[in-house]
Amino acid sequence: MAMKAGAMLGNMREAWWMPVAEIPGDEASTGRQLVSTQRGLPHTIMVNSKGRRFTNEAANYNAFGGLFHEIDVANFRYANLPCWMIFDSTYVRKYGFGGRRYSTPGDVADWVQRAPDLPGLAKLLGIPTRSLANTVTRWNANVAA
Repeated sequence: MAMKAGAMLGNMREAWWMPVAEIPGDEASTGRQLVSTQRGLPHTIMVNSKGRRFTNEAANYNAFGGLFHEIDVANFRYANLPCWMIFDSTYVRKYGFGGRRYSTPGDVADWVQRAPDLPGLAKLLGIPTRSLANTVTRWNANVAA
């Protein structure tokens, strides 16, 4: 409609992208929470449904948001949706999550999925166990180096 009226449509695919977490059963708000600074803090890694890290977690919000539009042409879907921000107990003790501080790691909000180990988390999220384990092992080695 705008083109028919003579509008210039350059750069129409650009926007200010902001990653969000879906909060199941959140009737009091939009059911979404911005995931901005928390994703770039130490002790966290973001992985896609293949269990692979796909970004620098501390990337600016616009570059980060653009990664969600990457297409997996073999499967006709977005390559990095859904994704998960995975963090450990040290992260929770130091930073909390979702704007709240917690005294113990098990204290995080009920909607945050958790498991006692990586294979359990992979199974819970439906992520390939070996791929997630390889990703986290490589990530930890790079962090240590």
